Amino acid sequence: MNNLETIITGIVEEDQAIGKILLEVYGHGTNAAYDSTVEVAVDCALRLYNVLMNVRKPGAGRTHRATMDLAVGLNGNPFWTKYGSALLPILHIALQAQADYAILSVEKDESPNITVYDGIRTESKLIGIELFTMIAFCLGGHELLAIKSLELKKKLSPYLAV
Repeated sequence: MNNLETIITGIVEEDQAIGKILLEVYGHGTNAAYDSTVEVAVDCALRLYNVLMNVRKPGAGRTHRATMDLAVGLNGNPFWTKYGSALLPILHIALQAQADYAILSVEKDESPNITVYDGIRTESKLIGIELFTMIAFCLGGHELLAIKSLELKKKLSPYLAV
């Protein structure tokens, strides 16, 4: 397998693993009507994940997909059409947090003994996870969010904390 195939295979496998987590946590399998809503919500979430990871790991091979997701994919997703006005500000905040994380990481590399901003750096690194908790809120209100927020964060953090 050449390098491009390896990169694409890795991305597809990661997306499948995250999709499986999201389907489970969001309650797929409850009933047919709800399941179809969850499926489009997971599609939306995976597209947002591509955008986040493209910024987090610019050389990881997600640039084309992230661009297409922003330009075309999300606009064709009914969940995004309905809830995009709630999700877009969180996406914007998450992307800005990635820039903050990069600056704080450089500062930390230059002065490893300075720990005053470690909490901000950690928070900035993981703030994107709130997109997925907001999707849970859109799907099931505060009840689903209260029940699944921590589980969702624990299961997604290994992917977002890279």
